[in-house]
Amino acid sequence: MALDTTIPSTRALQRLIAEGQLVEVRLTTGDQFSGCLQWQDPECLCLMVGEQKTILWRSALAFIRPHAD
Repeated sequence: MALDTTIPSTRALQRLIAEGQLVEVRLTTGDQFSGCLQWQDPECLCLMVGEQKTILWRSALAFIRPHAD
């Protein structure tokens, strides 16, 4: 399955990746992370949390939003 770059959500995430913007991510489990998105593919996202890369399955995401300053 290829990443569909015509979908608005894919384009929005690509913009956050390109800008290196700090984001908040909440999972369906209630766990929450803050970091910078590194890349995305059709099944996962990579979030840099401090010095650690964390792979998140898209199916586990509740939301992603720019970090509130």
